[in-house]
Amino acid sequence: MFPYLPCQDGYNKRMRKAGPLLALVMRHLATRTPSWHDNLRLIDSTPIPCAASRETAKRSELAGDAGYGYCASHSRFFWGFRLCLVCSGDGLPVIWGLANPKLGEREVMTALLEADHDLVQTGQVLLGDKGFAGREFETFVTEQLGAHFVRPDRTPDRRLRPRRTTTTGPDHRDLAQLDHRRTRQAFPDRLRPLKTQGINHLVSCARNSLKI
Repeated sequence: MFPYLPCQDGYNKRMRKAGPLLALVMRHLATRTPSWHDNLRLIDSTPIPCAASRETAKRSELAGDAGYGYCASHSRFFWGFRLCLVCSGDGLPVIWGLANPKLGEREVMTALLEADHDLVQTGQVLLGDKGFAGREFETFVTEQLGAHFVRPDRTPDRRLRPRRTTTTGPDHRDLAQLDHRRTRQAFPDRLRPLKTQGINHLVSCARNSLKI
């Protein structure tokens, strides 16, 4: 069935050349799911740590593309990338991009939405967190995309404590304060095919789960 299986170097070369094709496959699979036609889109970003020590960061081939950033959710710094996503209500990826974490979330998301503006329909609702709060970003979504941006209030209700700070482990330590390193230039082209492959797997699983 498979007369020739390339080695790792040959596989990576083929993956880089097939980057645009993988993106088309991802979009084709996404458009075949019911959630593609929903009126709600979720926007968010998550860190992708690539190194845990200074020496590893210096020797890494990602030096120059990756950088240092801060993850407010876990209250820690990391070295790597930030993955920005536009998803449907059930988590189906619609638009995505890797960026240096030194770049602002709003600037990266604006660039993504501007490049793939045809994937945002007029009247759709973009739901994001407080990190995307900004008059310029909200004006861009409303006037240029014709969509509606919804986010939580930047001033939290003091009567409500964040659930993250009340989650403790077996030793009764706050899990938000633990080290999560063991658990887990903007848009570098040489990394895009590798990440697209993983997102294609996610889209395929989401599509198949809807058929079951």
